[in-house]
Amino acid sequence: MENQITPVDVEEIMKEIRERIANRGVDEKPLSFDEAMADKVCEAGFVAETQYVDSTLHHYVFSSNQGHNIPFYQMIPKGGVKSFIKRSIRKLIAPTVLPLRDAQNVYNANVVQALIQLESYTLEKNDLLEKQEELIEQMAAKIDKLEKRIETLESR
Repeated sequence: MENQITPVDVEEIMKEIRERIANRGVDEKPLSFDEAMADKVCEAGFVAETQYVDSTLHHYVFSSNQGHNIPFYQMIPKGGVKSFIKRSIRKLIAPTVLPLRDAQNVYNANVVQALIQLESYTLEKNDLLEKQEELIEQMAAKIDKLEKRIETLESR
């Protein structure tokens, strides 16, 4: 067997990577502390839907319930000066940031509880509404039956 070496155009690969980065809207500087996701969410804002959908509410309640706790100590890989600097900064800002993080977690937990209560209330009211619609249909059928009976009695 012959070993054939295929040439690799590193510049072409780098150009393709830069294009992908530009298409995503992220510059080439290394990101830290998960900046990209938070910035996109904050800049985009929230689009208010005009139509209520049970499954959408359930999805957002479930997602909020899963992600309401924000951990302070995220994994920073060991090794190197960059890791040492990140760990040192985290230790320096911990007395200031930890109380803020705790307050945010309490707020998030309260919001999730409120969402769960709203979802339960909505489901309860939907069940009640369905029962009322059934009663209305039954009453409409009785009214029709009584009107026909009145017509037959009047025609005699």
